[in-house]
Formats: sequence, structure tokens, C-alpha cells
Amino acid sequence: MKRLIVSAGVLAAGSTALQAQAPGLLGPGEGRKPWTIGASMRVFYDDNILLAPKGGYGSGTNVVGKPQDSAGFEFAPRLRIFRAVDNDFLQAAYDLSLRYYFDREGEKTDSTHQFSTLWDHRFSERYHLKMEDSLVYSDQPQVLAQGGAVVARSKSTAWNNRYAADLEAHVSETAGVRANYGNRWTDYKEEGDFSYSAILDRVEQDLGASALWYRSEISILSVGYTFLPVTFTSENLIRTDGTNNLYGTDRSYESHRLAAGLHQKLRERMDLEAYVGANITTYVESDSTINPYVNISLSYEYQPDCRIILGLDHDVTPTDVLGSAANVTQNQFTTVGSLTISHKLSPKLTGNLTTYLQHGVFNGGSSDGDVDNFYVWNLTFNYRFHENLSAELGYAWNRLESDVPDRSYSQNRIYVGVRASY
Repeated sequence: MKRLIVSAGVLAAGSTALQAQAPGLLGPGEGRKPWTIGASMRVFYDDNILLAPKGGYGSGTNVVGKPQDSAGFEFAPRLRIFRAVDNDFLQAAYDLSLRYYFDREGEKTDSTHQFSTLWDHRFSERYHLKMEDSLVYSDQPQVLAQGGAVVARSKSTAWNNRYAADLEAHVSETAGVRANYGNRWTDYKEEGDFSYSAILDRVEQDLGASALWYRSEISILSVGYTFLPVTFTSENLIRTDGTNNLYGTDRSYESHRLAAGLHQKLRERMDLEAYVGANITTYVESDSTINPYVNISLSYEYQPDCRIILGLDHDVTPTDVLGSAANVTQNQFTTVGSLTISHKLSPKLTGNLTTYLQHGVFNGGSSDGDVDNFYVWNLTFNYRFHENLSAELGYAWNRLESDVPDRSYSQNRIYVGVRASY
């Protein structure tokens, strides 16, 4: 029994490492002392720094906000502190990104702050607790998403905090239970009626419990229920037609999720984690919906320092599209397919590719059934001169194709720089 419990714990820990995207994760060579510091310096060129539509907003003589391009430089220091004591592992991290745009009109600097903490505690062979928190301040939509679906499609500065706690208990050699709680809080800097704060300030929670069956040392089955309330917190006006008024709080909704899961080691260095089920969602302003839920991740380390990760997610997510005061767009049904490849081309040269497609279908309002397709492609090469010094060259491409007017855009960004760590 002891061997089975320990093996199941190792299997679960491996899955957690694959899913986590917080800045506090340790990288290669960072586990030999209780702290690391580092910094990178890049020069870049961005052909659409405001994420504006190609033709600007509006039509005819009323076009405004056309795309702006600019070169610039970025300085990004980081700090990691971690400690392992007996059955505890603790970690804290801070990442700062400072960008300066040579040709941007008005304010020429941007900053992104990322704070993260992790506590992993094993009470005994049977009981395991993990808690993590990640706080981000940024105007970059993908950074604010923190590994989830991108909600806002244009730049607007916000705080986003993501907290997760997971407690697993082995009640016998083949059975266990898991309880989890998550909280995501979003607060936009722009305030007032019709602002991003009015539209998207919210608290998203998930409270769940699952029954576990340890089929073997390499296989875990689960079935569980999760309650997911999404509470929009602003009482400001977001739409009005003179007769009907729509406020931020009117778009709150709740979901009830039933899902079955499988965590399987398919072969040496290949892991599959899959959850499939349904979301039953109720709204303040419209009828309930039933939609499928899918969360699948496949990881394969095909040779030392070379890994491929495939992901597929389908869920109900918030949106910045509103509809009208009398006919509100509640959210969107979102499918995200992702691919990450890290390949060591030579002892000193590594290539990394991250790409994904986010397909969203709007639910309700004048945009009901309209589609957003969001494409991301990020290719980076890293050449290590020394254990503590490397150079990097990268290209990033984002494109949004939307049925909603004045929303589609594309962005190309190239950069080159150096990175040092100690």
C-alpha cells in the first residue's frame, strides 16, 4: 500500500508541474541554492503596440485609433526564493518587465509585475496539501489571462490574482478523495460608466470535490462536482438605450460542473491527464445553458531536455463583448488548442515553440453565435554561452479574427537580447 500511495503522489506531482505557468516555476539549474536572481535585456520591434484593428475604429471620416508601430527596449529582472524542509516546499517569486517604446505617442513606458507563492506540504503518506497564489499587474491581455482563456482583446491595465488550494487524502490503498478551492479576482484600473472596470471587474471561484480510484501505480480515475460562481462586481453602467440600463453586476452567472477524469502514465516520460464532463450554467438575465467541459493535457519528453505538450480545453468563459442593454451577451463558449515544443538543437542551442488557437462563440445578445478566433505563435531560440549567460532571438505573432465589428487585429513582434542569472 505504501508503494502505491507514494507512486500516486509522484504521478500527481508530475501533472501539477506541467500545468503550472506561474512565474515562480524553477527552471533548469535553479534548484541548487535557496535563491536565484536574474535579468534579461531585449531590443524589440512591434508593429501594433495598441492592438488596434488594421483600418482603425469606425468608418468613413470617423476613423480613429489606427495601428501604431514602434521599436523599443525591455528590461526584466527576476527573483526566486525557495526552501525545502522535511515535508514542506515553499517558494516565492517576483518578475518585473519594463518596456520603453521609442515612437509611442503619449506615455512611452509600460510595466508588468508578477508575484507568486507556493506551499506544498505532505502531512503524511496519506494527506497532501498544495496552495499557490499568483498576482499580476499588466496591460497585456495574455499576461492577465495567467494561462487561461484570453478575455479582453485590447490593452487596458488591470490587477489579476489567482489562488488555488488542493487537498488530497488516501482513504485506502485504492481509494481517495480530493477537495479544491480556487479564486480569481480581476480589477481594471480604468473606472466609471462604460469602462473596462465596469465591464470586466469580477471574482471567479471554484469549489469542488472528487472521488479518486488508484487503479495502479500509473493510473488514477476520478469523478467529481465543482461549483463555479462568476460575480461581476461593478455597479457602474455598461449599456443604456434610454429605456433599459445594463450594469456590470447584471452579467453574473453560476455554473455546476460534473466531470470524470483520468491521469495515466502512458509510457516512460509520457503523461496524459484528461477531464470530460458538462457545465450547467444559470444567469441573472437569461435562460440556463448546458455545455460540454473538456480539459486534456498530454506531455512527452521524447529525449533529454526535449519535450512536447499538447492541450485541449473547452469551457464557459467571461467576455468583453456586451450586446445591448435589452439583450445582453452573457459570456462565450471557448475552445483552446495548444502546442508547446522545447527542443535542444545542440548542447548550447535550444528552440522553443508555443502556439495555440482560441475559438470563442458568443452567448446571447446581438452577437449571439458570432465567433472570435485568436491565433498565437511564439518562436524563441536561446544560445547558452555559459551556465549563467545566454542570448535569445524571438518572433511572436498574434491575430484575432472576429465577427464583431472593429475588433479584429494582427500583431508582429521580433526581439533579440541577453539573459543572465546567478
